Amino acid sequence: MQSQNVLTSFKSLDHPSELILMMTKGIQKGALIATLIGSALFVFLLYDYNPLYILSFWLLAQFILSIVRVNLARKLEKYIKQDDLLKKKYVTYNIEGTMLSAFLWGLTSWLTVLYAPEAYTYYILVLLFALTAGATTTLGSVFRAYFAFMGIILLMLSSSFLYYGGDTHLIIAFASVVAITILTATGSDYYLKLKKIIELSVQLKMFNTALEERVRTEVQKNVDKDIQLMHQARLAQMGEMINLIAHQWRQPLHIIATAATDMDLKIKLHSLDNETSKKHIETINALTQHLSSTIDDFRDFFKVTKVKETTSFKAVVDATLNIVGEYIGNKHITIKTDIKNSDTFKSYPNELKQVLLNLLKNAQDVLLERKIDDAWISIRTFCDEQHLYLEVCDNAGGVPEAILDQIFDAYITSKSQEEGTGLGLYMSKIIIEEHCSGRLAVRNTEEGACFTIRLQK
Repeated sequence: MQSQNVLTSFKSLDHPSELILMMTKGIQKGALIATLIGSALFVFLLYDYNPLYILSFWLLAQFILSIVRVNLARKLEKYIKQDDLLKKKYVTYNIEGTMLSAFLWGLTSWLTVLYAPEAYTYYILVLLFALTAGATTTLGSVFRAYFAFMGIILLMLSSSFLYYGGDTHLIIAFASVVAITILTATGSDYYLKLKKIIELSVQLKMFNTALEERVRTEVQKNVDKDIQLMHQARLAQMGEMINLIAHQWRQPLHIIATAATDMDLKIKLHSLDNETSKKHIETINALTQHLSSTIDDFRDFFKVTKVKETTSFKAVVDATLNIVGEYIGNKHITIKTDIKNSDTFKSYPNELKQVLLNLLKNAQDVLLERKIDDAWISIRTFCDEQHLYLEVCDNAGGVPEAILDQIFDAYITSKSQEEGTGLGLYMSKIIIEEHCSGRLAVRNTEEGACFTIRLQK
């Protein structure tokens, strides 16, 4: 299995882009540095033994090849990032450049064997092994490049030591062959692990992308669901408001109809006098103005505002009670108010009115359903150093403990199925906490439920 992995690694030019980029960066950073340091050491060691023209030619070839390899690596990096079709061809060019570099470095062992004393062969041995070790980090991400560099150097090293012929050199030559085998297997294992890491990284990125897309989809679904639920709650609240309009209009319309009938009857009997006409007309005009004012109140109540306005809890309470106060009073429910704070703040007053209306209507419905004697609803405002508070409490006995923690969830209600949708408090929670950056909470007292709206000063 190991030999099969080595062969596969050697044959393949189909490396992941990330691994090829690792090689190009390694060449750009390591080629010139290795050439400078290694060449300086080699020239320093063999300057007194090798012919000057050979050293000069070798040194010139090394520097020219290093510059060419750096340029090839830069072009390959550009083609990889552009996903250009030339990238595979330039992978081959870079491997060929690496092979030429390995040949020049392997040539140092022959130049040492041919011209220098025997002791210097061991210095070159250390130098070449250091270069092959460094190649693991610079070329190891593309196995064929690593194998070409390491294999050529060690083969030339072992052949030069065989040429020398001494017992020690034969042992070193044999050790070099063993080293080639070990380093090949190690390099292949290193490459395969790198490749596996890259593949896992790509899979992780794909998983994260899919997860992000799924989260976005689910968030959008939740937003759409909230919009739909708020729309349903708004329609339900508007239905309740229409009942309030009908209630407030019924008596004025009855009076207007009575005055008109009286005037019509007296006209037919020829008994209509100016004073009666004036009285009825004044009544009709006054009531018409009242009805028009009522329409304006309800229209403003549901007006959607995009910009926060300056308001106060007192203004919100007064405006809401102006619409619903008489209606609740006619149900024999007392509304108690305790306005201890009139501080102004920036918010959406119409949305706050809708929340207060919903809390009052819920309290009214529970009081009527449970047939509470001396029923009352209290509205209280107060503040501390950081927050403003509005409390709506009743004496209906409180929210059942079984649903107290879920009372603000959608479709959770303590009313009968015919009376409640379970959307009013859900919508109120969203308005206060998401739109107005506040908090809506509930607790049970000895008398009943107490809902608290808290806003930042």
